[in-house]
Amino acid sequence: MYVDAMDNQNQSNDEVNLYELKTYHEVVDEIYYKVTHLEPWEKGSRRTSGQTGMCGGVRGVGAGGIVSTAYCLLYKLFTLKLTRKQLNGLITHCDSPYIRALGFMYIRYVLPPAQLLDWYEPYLDDEEELDVKAGGGQIMRIGMMLRQWLVKLEWFSTLFPRIPVPIQQKIQKHLEVSFMFYHFRYSYMYTWSGNEVGTENYTLI
Repeated sequence: MYVDAMDNQNQSNDEVNLYELKTYHEVVDEIYYKVTHLEPWEKGSRRTSGQTGMCGGVRGVGAGGIVSTAYCLLYKLFTLKLTRKQLNGLITHCDSPYIRALGFMYIRYVLPPAQLLDWYEPYLDDEEELDVKAGGGQIMRIGMMLRQWLVKLEWFSTLFPRIPVPIQQKIQKHLEVSFMFYHFRYSYMYTWSGNEVGTENYTLI
């Protein structure tokens, strides 16, 4: 989607100048200072009312809009053709959850579907939080966000690349097994003198 978004950039994003960013580290710094959400479009810049099908906010056809800073910088990362070391540097970065999130999003868009679970699996229970919605108001844990990206195509009116059915089935089975363990581990972790004092319910997306 992000290549389509850049091709359809009828209105420019004044927050970021991709041509001035030459190196991986410059892009990482730009993410740290300027990315505040993970939607593909800036708040209020899209008008999709009355449109249907592919023109109904899925690919941005005919609707215009200002491509978000996050997706502009995601596109820039794509042009840099990240190495495995650089990609690992993004998803383990300790300074900003948005740096990590764009690394995970790069994986979802660019890498072969067969590799997704290998990259995501160590982070499926990651509890670091970030606000993914333009304008704020939708807090997600990174682990829950990754689970969603593995089982759902839609992300704020855009589409991730499809995952072949056999690979999707393998992912789904892995998530079901890991979810049962996750639920068992946390459902009764808060106890005192044998009396339950707090539980949390978790549902698989």
